[in-house]
Parts: sequence; structure tokens; C-alpha cells
Amino acid sequence: MKKLLSLFGAVAMVIPITAMAFTASQSEVLPVNETISDNYYVAGSNPVINGNVNGDLVIAGGNVVVTGNVRDDIIVAGGTVILNGTVGDDVRVAGGNVEINGMIRGEVVAFAGEVKVGDNANIGGDFVISAGQLNLSSSARIGGEKKIDVPDPSEREQYKDSADQIAKFASAAFWTLTVLSLLSIIIAAAVGFYVFQKPIVRSVGDLYKGNTIWANLGIGLVFLFMAPIVSLIAFITGVGFWVGMILLVLYFLLIFEAIVFAGIIFGGLLMKTFKKTPKNKKMEINWLYVILGVVALHIVSLIPAIGWIISFFFFLTAIGTLLRMKWDLCRR
Repeated sequence: MKKLLSLFGAVAMVIPITAMAFTASQSEVLPVNETISDNYYVAGSNPVINGNVNGDLVIAGGNVVVTGNVRDDIIVAGGTVILNGTVGDDVRVAGGNVEINGMIRGEVVAFAGEVKVGDNANIGGDFVISAGQLNLSSSARIGGEKKIDVPDPSEREQYKDSADQIAKFASAAFWTLTVLSLLSIIIAAAVGFYVFQKPIVRSVGDLYKGNTIWANLGIGLVFLFMAPIVSLIAFITGVGFWVGMILLVLYFLLIFEAIVFAGIIFGGLLMKTFKKTPKNKKMEINWLYVILGVVALHIVSLIPAIGWIISFFFFLTAIGTLLRMKWDLCRR
């Protein structure tokens, strides 16, 4: 009973934090040929968005540059912020120095020490600015109402200092949440391993001993996309609202479990690589490699361009492995 209570406590703690971590990244550069198909959260010293974001972009850093396309909103805080790309909706920005020279189809709300709006700027909505200094090009196009608050020269430095503080706070808050998300996943992995040590050891051992990685990855891929469709069919065909709701809840619970379990599987790979197991014995993952795997996979996910691919590979494998493990537990 105590083990189950520990597990429920870990799950309750990890769900809200890992929800943020699942879409977050600390990789500082999004390449021009890469597209994020969801909301994107990023922080770093010099984050650069050259690619496309098919959702909202939330970004913080010392020097922030956005030259790519963002389908929805941008929320940005930085010491220096340069917006040269295309934004499909609104922009909210706080920074020391802000430069706008791209297309923004919605409104712009900015609080900054200095704001520069270039010749190529095209703002479809309102232009709401509170800044120590504003340089607005006569060639810039603003479709909405202008609401500009620029103080006396004696107060400009105060505006800049306030904007810098906001940028620093936003960056610090992001990194704090990132660390908390990693700690929550480590704790959840440790508690899960404590409660279900035998089936986890058996499943990870079978995964690498029997070479079922690709099979489990395929199961995970099918489940990831088919389970919501089955739930939707249950909703709209009269099978039952509660049936669809229960399936949807179980789906998201398994997703959160897989976020944690992916690190454990990665730990199994590290153990297989660095700790040789006799051929006549099955590998048995231990506490050290469970924690090491969670941390190492998180670090790998920060690698630009390929980090998310590796993480997604182990995430899908984790879904398939968990489904097989649960099925095995039910049969027993």
C-alpha cells in the first residue's frame, strides 16, 4: 500500500511539470529547414529561431533573434530582441532593445528600453508601445491604432533597466521550471522503479536481449496516433461519452508514463554499452542506470536538430514497451 501511495504521489507531481517539459527545449538554434508542429518553448543565452513554428512561440534569452515563421503568437523576453520573421497573430515583447522589421499580422505590445521599427515592418493590428525611446520608420506599415508611451529623456534609463530586469526574470523562471521538470521526472522514475522493479527489469532486459526495440517502437507509433482516433469514434458514434473519456484519460496517463520510462530505457542502452553482461544472462538494469538514463536522455534532447529525434525514438519505444509490460502483468 505504501508503494502505491508513493507512486500516486510521484505521478501527481510529475504530470503538470512534464506537460511543460514535453514541448520545451533549451536548444539555442532552430535551423531554417526545421519545423515545430506544436507550441515551442525555448530559453538560452542567444536563442535563434530560423525555422518554422506551427503554434505559439515562447522564448527568453540574452539576445533573441526570430527570422522564421510563427503561425500563432510570440511571447518573448530578452536583453536584445530582433523580430525579422513572419508572425501569424500577436506579439508580446519585453526587452532592453527591441527591433521589429518583419510581418506581424496581429497586434504588437512592447515594453522596452528602446524600440526600433524598420522600413520592412508590417503590423496588421494595434501598435501598443511603452518604451524609453522609439524609432519608428516612416516606411513601416501599421494597420491598427497607435498607442505610444515614451517618457521624458530623464526617465529613459529607468525604462531600460526595468525591461532588462523583466527579461532576466523570464529567463531565470524558464530555467527554474526546466530544472524542476527534470527533477520531477527523476523522482517519478525512481519511485516507479521502486514500485515495479521486477517487471521493469524484465521488460528492459527483454527489450535489449530479444532485440524487440523496433517492434515496440512500431507499437508505440500506432498507439500514439490511433488511440485518440478510437476515443473520438467512441464520442461521436454513441458508444458512450464516458467510454471515450476513460480511453482519453488512460491515453494521456500512458503518455506521461512514457516520458519517464523513455529515460529508463535509455539507461538500459547505457548499461548495455558500458557494462558488459554475459551472453547466458539477461541484462538487469539497476538504480544507477535508471537515474543516469533519465539525465542523459534529457541532455541528449538538447542537441540541435537531432536531439528531439532521438528523444522521440525512445519515447515511442517506451510506449510500446509499457503496453507490452502491462499486457504481461495482466496475463500473470
